[in-house]
This record gives sequence, C-alpha cells and structure tokens, in this order.
Amino acid sequence: MYALTLKVEGASDEDIRRGLDAAGAVFEEAGVHPAEASEGFFAMEGWDIGGFKGDLDEEASRNADIWLKAQEAAVKACCEGWDESRKPVSGDLELIDTERYEKRRADDGSWMVYNTFTGKPAQAVGGGPLLGLNEEEADELLSLIDEGMIELEPRPDSR
Repeated sequence: MYALTLKVEGASDEDIRRGLDAAGAVFEEAGVHPAEASEGFFAMEGWDIGGFKGDLDEEASRNADIWLKAQEAAVKACCEGWDESRKPVSGDLELIDTERYEKRRADDGSWMVYNTFTGKPAQAVGGGPLLGLNEEEADELLSLIDEGMIELEPRPDSR
C-alpha cells in the first residue's frame, strides 16, 4: 500500500490535508495513479542525472508532468491564506510504501510500530520511537502513517 505525504515547513495537519486533497484531485483529473506519476518523475530525475542522454519515454514524461503539477497544487493549497513572508519556496510531495511499517508485540508485552526492512522501531520526527504502545494505539499510529499524518525519520534506504 502507498500513501502520499506532504512536507511543508510550518504547515499544520489541516494545511497538509488540504494540500494532499489538492494533489489527489490532480491525479484523479489526469486519470493517473500517484504511483505511476511518481515513477515518471523518478525516470525524469534519472534522465536529468544522466545528462539528458537519449529520450525520455513519452509516458514517463507525461506522468512526471502530472507529478510536478500535483506537487505544485499541493503546496499552493497547503499554504492558502498564508502571509507571503511565510510561504515556502517549495514543498516535498512523496509517495511512501506504508507496508514498510507494521506492528508487533515487544518482549515486554507492549506493542510497537516498526520498519519491516530494518526491523527497528519507527521513529517519529520530533518524537521518539513508536514503542510501549497498546494494540489500539499501534493500529491508530499505522493508520496515521498510511494517511501521511505522521512524519517519520528518513529511512536509510530512502533517496
């Protein structure tokens, strides 16, 4: 399963939700799944890094454009009503694989949310590891991760 996340400095949860809704509308209007658009953007970045050698596949180019439009719409909607001095130059729209995080029972009987690739507890930005939970709390945190409402520390395998 995948989830869109949006990172904009100083944004509230409501701002982020508004931005994610705007990005979703762009994908829906274009008839492209966010995963396809993300793959197109990734292909375009690789083409750029490779010195623009050869041609970028037409479908990848179209999907990359949709990703960029969704990101622009997300940031614009997120920052709607903000004072100009507060508006960031850009934001970061990402597609994350939410199945990287699951819950399991710890040795002490409590529950934790962990990264399935590293086996280590997930770590919330500005918080601590997601440990010492009851099962209901672990389920709720996984839902919030799926919705992109909890920002996690970068994984070693990202980017």
